[in-house]
Amino acid sequence: MFHSTITLASDSVEDTSTPPSSFIQTLKTSCSNLFDKVTQTLLKEPIKSVSTLHAKATLYTNGDLTIFYYRKIIPGTSIRSFHNVLDVSSTFHSITVLKKDGSAVVLNEKKALDQYTRKKDIKFSSEIKDQLSSGVKKIVSNNDALAAIKDDGSVVTWGLKTAGGDSSLVQDRLSSGVIDIIRSHESFIALKDDGSVVSWGEGWTGDSSMVEDKLSSGVKEVVCNGYACAAIKYDGSVVTWGDPDNGGDSSKVEDKLSSGVKKVIANTFAFTALKVDGSVVTWGDPKDGGDNSLVLDQLTDIQTIYSLSFSFIAIRKDGSIIGWGDSDWTEDLLSEKARELNPHDQSSTPGYITLGSGDPID
Repeated sequence: MFHSTITLASDSVEDTSTPPSSFIQTLKTSCSNLFDKVTQTLLKEPIKSVSTLHAKATLYTNGDLTIFYYRKIIPGTSIRSFHNVLDVSSTFHSITVLKKDGSAVVLNEKKALDQYTRKKDIKFSSEIKDQLSSGVKKIVSNNDALAAIKDDGSVVTWGLKTAGGDSSLVQDRLSSGVIDIIRSHESFIALKDDGSVVSWGEGWTGDSSMVEDKLSSGVKEVVCNGYACAAIKYDGSVVTWGDPDNGGDSSKVEDKLSSGVKKVIANTFAFTALKVDGSVVTWGDPKDGGDNSLVLDQLTDIQTIYSLSFSFIAIRKDGSIIGWGDSDWTEDLLSEKARELNPHDQSSTPGYITLGSGDPID
């Protein structure tokens, strides 16, 4: 706090109520530095982390990216940083940095040779270096391959060829119009602006030829687990393909999926569809949520459905929560979700949670 003094000397009066200009400048600088530090702290919050077998990368809100490389099981012994980063993706072996200028930098992909010893098994990013130097807007990865959507709607791929790194068989259909890419185990699925779907890779979902005619138009969204996919069409119908045991075969509920579906949710081995009338349809591995018969009479007036790894939970309009699937290990998770959604009294309706057995969790 400043104070004022007046000193009498001869006939002159000196007013020192204004601090020296040097002090003001020092104060301004200190405040500015403090503001910058606070701003940087607030902006530099982690928003995404990805890992490989060899490193971990963390992306922050300010666009900074830090990569810690593991050495002799001691994390953080080698660090690399990037700035102006839009997103980061990873496979088992490589990290791909998507920068805000539309360029992509691929790191450590030759580590894949530790596992896949034949070079011919891998399409390296160096083969498409020019295509990754600009115009990239999104990158999607599975465990062993990557696919990039460019500004012009084309797609370029690299990585393990059998996992989707080689898209040469469908490249003519990926040359334009792609608006989204969905990853699955050892395969990718592209959704185009004309409502058609393109799939590739040697995983279960990479071959959609059996339903190709149904996927040629009218698709608005594709949802996949690791083994099967479900395409929601604008007319409210659903088309499925992939491993028949884990959701690729929906023939038993085909009549219920022919219209009125507004949302499809996947877990590891099953699918659930929420219809416009508030009813629910399930298919896939019965023990992991593909069979909701034990709680079917309670699955009415459903507003929202959530998926856990091996089960589903549905929220009714009255606030009650119904769960089905593998309850042996998901009971705690279901109870936790109930507390999250209804942090008050959960011992009575509304706000209780029911397992597939029909027994409420206290």
